[in-house]
Amino acid sequence: MTVIISQKKLKKFEKEYHTLREQQEQQEAPIERYERENRRLQEANMRLEQENDDLAHELVSSKIALRKDLDNAEEKADALNKELLLTKQKLVDSEDEKRRLEEESAQLKEMCRRELDKSESEIKKNGSIIGEYKQVCTMNEFCTEITFNASIKKSSKR
Repeated sequence: MTVIISQKKLKKFEKEYHTLREQQEQQEAPIERYERENRRLQEANMRLEQENDDLAHELVSSKIALRKDLDNAEEKADALNKELLLTKQKLVDSEDEKRRLEEESAQLKEMCRRELDKSESEIKKNGSIIGEYKQVCTMNEFCTEITFNASIKKSSKR
């Protein structure tokens, strides 16, 4: 069996309940009513004290957690700052090393150019010496041949 109660009837029953409850409370002896009210207030007070304790504990816990997070963040920031300083120093050192190597490279290139020019000059000089030597050898051969031919003619004439 299903009972359906409309909202109007439900409100009416609620109103009647509260009215009856008030009448019962007024009919009670004032001491009983005060004792019941006192118990209700004490329970409410205990509940509020417990809630206050819970909130205080939660506040302290959250402050501790926040302080721990702050300490961790500060430590991380310090570590990152140290790493940044080291990285900056490495950058300065690397730039100095790069500049030094570029200067050294420029000096080596200049030295190689001088040596190359010197080698080219020596090659030209040696080429001209070799050309002159070949000329001298050719002339010497020619002279030797002429002298040889002349001596052969002299010996054959005799």
